[in-house]
Amino acid sequence: SNGDGETGDHRYWYIRGEGGTGGGTIQMGLGYHNVGYAFQHIGHRSDRWRGMLQKLNTDCLVTDSVWKITAVFRYFDEHGVYEVECDKYDPKAKHSCPVFQVDFFTMGDIEFVTSGPMMNENRHDFKVGGWNRLEHTLEVTAEMASYETAWIYINSVEPGFNYEIDDVKMIPM
Repeated sequence: SNGDGETGDHRYWYIRGEGGTGGGTIQMGLGYHNVGYAFQHIGHRSDRWRGMLQKLNTDCLVTDSVWKITAVFRYFDEHGVYEVECDKYDPKAKHSCPVFQVDFFTMGDIEFVTSGPMMNENRHDFKVGGWNRLEHTLEVTAEMASYETAWIYINSVEPGFNYEIDDVKMIPM
């Protein structure tokens, strides 16, 4: 919901963390192609996993369903300088670009299953200062589908760096 920010606010999006500390903030900026709005995750984050998140409707995340997750993003340092580069192809690299991760769990249960930080399937070169494409494929396993809650969130951005994201879509294949 609200994957393109066209409501003019960041409703349904939150920051992963403990009580909102150490995770930065979300604000609205000018969207991709200067149209509408984009989400800007700014400020200091204490960990690379403290990204924007949204709860997903699990009714359609059934066993063997396959989903294409896409978005566009820009990467910048915490001082607002866009002339920095991130590693678009290794979500575990020190200066990796933002990627999505999907966690499946049941509230109150300590066990969960995760996609982990997903590899960006888009193979176009990274454009420093520009908008870059993010593409993932999520294949829902029986184990994933057995949980009652799913969160999609942005992962892999090192503290000291920020991102803005727009046109987030999760489409069945």
